[in-house]
Amino acid sequence: ELTEEEQLKKSNAKAKRKEDRLQLTQAGVGELKLWLKDLIRIGLLELPNRNAAYFDTVIERMVDSKANGLAGWVRALKNLNFKAQNTWQNQALEIISKLFLLIRAAENLDHYSISEKLAIKSMLGWTFTQKELASDKNTISLKDHWLVMGSTIDIQDDLTIFRYWLQGLQSGQDALILEFENKFSNQANTTPILEGSVIEAELGFYPGLIPHRAFIKKQKEVHQSLNQLPPQSESWAVYQDKNLEALKQDPWTNNRAGFIKKVKILSSNQSLIAMDTNQNYKEISEELDEDKKSTLLLFSNNQYVSMAFVDRQQSILPLGLLQDQNYSVL
Repeated sequence: ELTEEEQLKKSNAKAKRKEDRLQLTQAGVGELKLWLKDLIRIGLLELPNRNAAYFDTVIERMVDSKANGLAGWVRALKNLNFKAQNTWQNQALEIISKLFLLIRAAENLDHYSISEKLAIKSMLGWTFTQKELASDKNTISLKDHWLVMGSTIDIQDDLTIFRYWLQGLQSGQDALILEFENKFSNQANTTPILEGSVIEAELGFYPGLIPHRAFIKKQKEVHQSLNQLPPQSESWAVYQDKNLEALKQDPWTNNRAGFIKKVKILSSNQSLIAMDTNQNYKEISEELDEDKKSTLLLFSNNQYVSMAFVDRQQSILPLGLLQDQNYSVL
């Protein structure tokens, strides 16, 4: 057991590490601000002419500054489809606007509440262990029956990121669980998550302006069928209103998942769209592979279906279809 003096030294050392980390991150924030100003001065139309090194240099600098969140936004800018003439400018402007807003928040960190500070630090790239969050009385937790709507796999250099999208059947709360694997370790699926299953569990949420990223705090049972239907938006207009309210609370929120009721999957200009009963539609993301596109068309069969999806801002990524009380993952 540590003496009082040893505990004080340990506490002071921990506080100094946090302060050093903050100063390192703030230095990275300053560098990114100058880079973005230079980018704007040159003009957005020059972005497609920039080689990978132009982005990779600043991405690496953000990682060195312990600001992986900022690195992610720059990486999203790098990975824009510049061949999509009708969309990439708006996407680039949105990313840059959100980056400037996050930089301004980081520069004025002292003006925010404790919970807001934690949320901003999390977006910058601060890491929080599940152990410390589980023991923190301020961590938001929610018990529910969670439908695992689907998952994606993202490979970034030597890191593989597994994303699982869940929705509470009673609360309607959406949640994103991340698991990581690299060449040095195999940490994925430490808690088995089966797509299409319903997990009876208590989730804990990472710091955020609105709850989103989560971890399984306590798990009871796993069910293979739905005992009730998940909450669904009646139309795209209803969903947009809901999404707008979320953006008012958290302008950086993205990759939210949900359900849309009664959409028909149609082909339009060599792509797929999901059209609701009011004739409003969302384009289906090109990241959906051909096999899943075929499955989507086959399952929907030109009929109105309820669909789970991830909002990619300019398009949607279908995860699965709900028919009666049967949920099928694509």
